[in-house]
Order: sequence, then C-alpha cells, then structure tokens
Amino acid sequence: MAESLLKVENLIKNYGGLCAVDGVSLEVGRGQFVALVGPNGCGKTTLLSSIYGLRPSDGGHVTFAGRHIEKLSPHQIFDLGMGNAFQFPRLFPSMTVLDNMIIAARNQPGDHLWNSLFRRGAWHRDEERLAIRAMQLLELLNLSHLTFAKAGEMSGGQQKLLEIGRTLMAEPEMMLLDEPAAGVNPVLGMQIFAELDKLKREKGMSFLIIEHRLELIMEFTDWVYVMDRGKIALQGEPAKVINDPIFFEVYIGATKERS
Repeated sequence: MAESLLKVENLIKNYGGLCAVDGVSLEVGRGQFVALVGPNGCGKTTLLSSIYGLRPSDGGHVTFAGRHIEKLSPHQIFDLGMGNAFQFPRLFPSMTVLDNMIIAARNQPGDHLWNSLFRRGAWHRDEERLAIRAMQLLELLNLSHLTFAKAGEMSGGQQKLLEIGRTLMAEPEMMLLDEPAAGVNPVLGMQIFAELDKLKREKGMSFLIIEHRLELIMEFTDWVYVMDRGKIALQGEPAKVINDPIFFEVYIGATKERS
C-alpha cells in the first residue's frame, strides 16, 4: 500500500445500546481510490461521519496526514485538507449555484480583514479565478446551464452533483464521498468517477467513497473494504473481493461455492 494518508484504528460509535461502528480499522494511502461497500444499515455512513467529526466516535483513533483528528471539529478537519460530500446535500438554497461553489473554496483572501481592506485588487483577482474554476467544474458536472439558478430550485440529483462540485472547489488532499453516483444516470456516474480518477492521477488526491455500483468499483478503485454489521468483513483488490464468497454473502445476500 502507498504511504498512509488516513489511518483509522479500532473506531467505535455507539447509539444507545447499538454499536453502529464496532472496532473498524482501515487505511487510505496517498493517491489511492478506496471504496467502502456493504448492505444498507451496516454502518458505512456513520463511519464516514465519525472520521469527519460530524458524529464524534466513542473509541479508537483517526490519523490524517500524521495528525490525530478524532477530537477535531469538521471545520478543523476541513482546514487540514479533507473534504466531505454529504449523502444528503447541505447547500445554501437561496444562493445561486455559482455562489454555492465559490463559497466552498478554502483560504480566500477575502476571509481576512487585512486583505479585504488593503488588498482589494488581489481579492477581486482571486474571486475571478475562483469563478473560472467553478464554471469549469459546473461544465464537468453538466450543471453549467444552472449557473445562476437558486440551489433550492434544483432537482435532488442536481443538488447532489452541486455538493460534489463544492467539495472539489476546496481542492482537498483527500475526499470522503457518500454514494456520489446515486441519483444520476449511469453515463454521468461514469464521468464523475473518471474525473475523480483524473484528480487522483494528476494531483495525487486520495478518496474514500461509499458506492454500490460494482462497475464503478471495478473500473476505478484500488482497494475495497466490505462492511457488515459495523465491522470490516473483507478487504482487498476489487477483483479479488468481488469474487470472494464472503462478498456474495454480505453484499448480495447470497452464497457462492468456493472453486
């Protein structure tokens, strides 16, 4: 495995008497595309939320870029270079699509009072650069025709695409994505994954993605973790995992004879 960027060790998350994440350990190397799969309710979304600090864990450790982050807030983790695209988009519905994109960028000059007051030229140049970047991403996601529409007026699938675009605007070192291809047609889903793969290859970005479409897992991912009832039941390279009898039992709900 490549040098570890994200390392999760024995992570636990309880909800009352239910252990939703039960001692999970996993790693994502730098420049790796890692998938997290499993049946509904097995703890995948809870795991990602705990990694990102949205649902603080009850035990274990999470290390990102050599730093323990299990006690940090989501905005602190975001500032360290980890982005998160939510399963259910959290947009600013009264703002335009373009403004939703621009506001997601990290380290904008206008965020600092000194730049706002005394370096307005640099501020405006940065706004122009961000607008160009946003338009490029909207074109990629087939949302450019909605650039000046209100985010709240978009369909559910379009809002999901905008959420992915906002995460990409932050130019994170690593992205957590919860079913990025859900609710979009197969062709667009393939295009989204192809763009993420391009970011992996050209910029060395890392990804931990919950996904159900097996064709996308086989085409793009380097490593697969299979969750079942809060635990990691299986892991390995995609072709090996998908042909393992445990995968059929956990993911498809069937059994497969060993050859």
